[in-house]
Amino acid sequence: MATRGKRTKKRARATRASTKRAKAPDAGARRQLTEYRRKRDFAVTPEPSDTAPETPAKRAPGARGHLRFVIQKHAATSLHFDLRLELDGVMKSWAVPKGPSLDPSVKRLAMQVEDHPIAYNTFEGTIPEDEYGGGTVMLWDRGTYFPDEADGADHETVVRRGLEQGKLSITFEGERLRGSFALVRTDSGAKPKWLLIKHRDDTARRGYDIAADIDTSVESGRTMDEIARGSSDVWHSDRGPGSATRRRRRAPPAAAVDLAELAIEPMQPTPRKRLAAREGWSFEPAPDGTRALAYVTPDAATLMDGRGRARGGWPQITDALQALAQRARTSFVLDGAVSSDEEGATYHVWDLLLRDGDVLLDEPWQERRAALESLFGRRRVPDVVLVETAADPADARALAEERGWTAVRARKHDGPYTPGRDSAAWLEQRLQA
Repeated sequence: MATRGKRTKKRARATRASTKRAKAPDAGARRQLTEYRRKRDFAVTPEPSDTAPETPAKRAPGARGHLRFVIQKHAATSLHFDLRLELDGVMKSWAVPKGPSLDPSVKRLAMQVEDHPIAYNTFEGTIPEDEYGGGTVMLWDRGTYFPDEADGADHETVVRRGLEQGKLSITFEGERLRGSFALVRTDSGAKPKWLLIKHRDDTARRGYDIAADIDTSVESGRTMDEIARGSSDVWHSDRGPGSATRRRRRAPPAAAVDLAELAIEPMQPTPRKRLAAREGWSFEPAPDGTRALAYVTPDAATLMDGRGRARGGWPQITDALQALAQRARTSFVLDGAVSSDEEGATYHVWDLLLRDGDVLLDEPWQERRAALESLFGRRRVPDVVLVETAADPADARALAEERGWTAVRARKHDGPYTPGRDSAAWLEQRLQA
């Protein structure tokens, strides 16, 4: 009897421990949603205020127990897509400026943001313009996902481990998005930055931009404009339809999300005593002046120095860059230098690091240069000029001497952009006085 009593006590302790373990994800989910609640006034915004995590009894996972995902198109201060993955009772969320791509050669920036409640999965409508994230939200895609390398393990465990390690391979089974993708963390700072990349499989489509091609809701079939106009159809978590009284302003399309928060460290050239002409290289005069990266959207433009500090004093340059973004209906990050003389300041641009959410750092310089020239095209941008390139270092030197500059540089055609490091694909020769 004593033995049976001990076994009973052990089972009771095990049951209590199991109960605690079962409750842990819910408690964790509540903590994870603290930031979501802090940013919102639920007396005003129609977003779901019920942030209680779902219990296993309430959940309705997809086929074979796969986890849910949604992608919402969001025209807030800037237009972007929100990718949300179910994990531990909440939706892990990333802002993807240009949305997913089915082209494996395209890397899409994904900025990790606060977790959202699972109730957000059905949200389509308009958030009042004065509220956090104010603007129109479209339910662009939905479905289930699973980790590619589960090997029989619990899916949430594998996804959790992948996110902790900064590399996750998953397969989407959505109404629009299907196939295998990678999420790769490139910066684990306060606002982690990731890349969303399509794997090469049967669902890959080179040159096809699914996010730009499909512009209707998977739920209602409406466009963003139709959702914005349909105030009576605004989804509310705790109020009846039509109770929102304020309308949003239309955001400029194709603007990027918090570009300046990327804080890319400038690549540095490697010093050389002499530059010689050789196949696979181009040459450029090196402007003297203040190194500056330009973070530009149709809404704003900021110049940052090599230490990531915002530089004022050149409003004519930032105004001109913002006007370019508005005309081109795009957003971008440039690298260059600002020089000043008696006639004023000029921004000399020599590289393009990001455009419309496409991260170009790993792309060959020759492709980045072509994209840079395409961005400017025949548009006249006051006080902003592209640095010329030449096939021979003597020509680049002649240009530098003509302008009174003190260096020339060599660019390897297939060289990537390596932030914060000296690059063997970017060489610099100082000229003798």
